[in-house]
Amino acid sequence: MAGYGAALAWSAGHSGVGGSCRPGPFVLLGSHRIQINAPPARVLVYGTTAMKIRNSLKSLMKRHRDNQLVRRKGRVFIINKTQKRFKARQG
Repeated sequence: MAGYGAALAWSAGHSGVGGSCRPGPFVLLGSHRIQINAPPARVLVYGTTAMKIRNSLKSLMKRHRDNQLVRRKGRVFIINKTQKRFKARQG
């Protein structure tokens, strides 16, 4: 991941009085913080918005009226040009 501009950061993670306890190590990808010891999140980060990765896109198609189902390079995507947060890829 280091080749993609990811920065590895380690948090203190102590539980002091009146302080918040942050979980262990995490990776910074742009403005997104992904925890290392957590189960892998099925999210790809392209540009400024994250793309969800789901096994089935049928239910995601109904989330917005402008969603379009496209096939590019053998993969199935949902794109939305008005609301970028509805991007998804089947995989």
